[in-house]
Amino acid sequence: MGPRGQGGQHELTVRHIELQDKTGALSLGEAEFAPLKAFLRNEAFTFHRENVARTYVAVDAGGSVRGYVTLICSQIQVSQEQHRPEVDNRRIRYDSFPSIKVARLAIDKRYRGSGLGRQFLDLALAIALGDVMPVVGCRFLVGYAKRPSVEFYLKYGFTPIQESHEDQGNPVLFLDLHPHV
Repeated sequence: MGPRGQGGQHELTVRHIELQDKTGALSLGEAEFAPLKAFLRNEAFTFHRENVARTYVAVDAGGSVRGYVTLICSQIQVSQEQHRPEVDNRRIRYDSFPSIKVARLAIDKRYRGSGLGRQFLDLALAIALGDVMPVVGCRFLVGYAKRPSVEFYLKYGFTPIQESHEDQGNPVLFLDLHPHV
């Protein structure tokens, strides 16, 4: 069972991307989100197949993609003292920490507000906590949000970091995974 579109008329299934998925059906509206659609159409399946990234799609019964999230292994640079994790009441002195990056997250404009974006972040969190952290060190879930999406990440519990990416229009936000263990 997945989120339903406006009026509850469309059941969606969340799964790995497949070659035959109708990626061109995704309608994001704003021009600012065009690179997200271009990635889905032109690179997501290849990156998935070649183990560069993992893309999960929400598809309707006809195979049309209504949203997606792409996850990759990453690291985050933590230069501000207040963002460094603590161990035994002392801040860890490392400048970079292992993370899972929400490289891309996009929801069809007709499905915004349906809970699908939250479902994708829940999926990323479940993968980090259940699949990655038990076998590999990983401290943060990180996202580089488009400005219109920042509030969405903040409501989920992410914290902004002031980094150089801020100047490029994609603020860096992070979620400390350790409290969720």
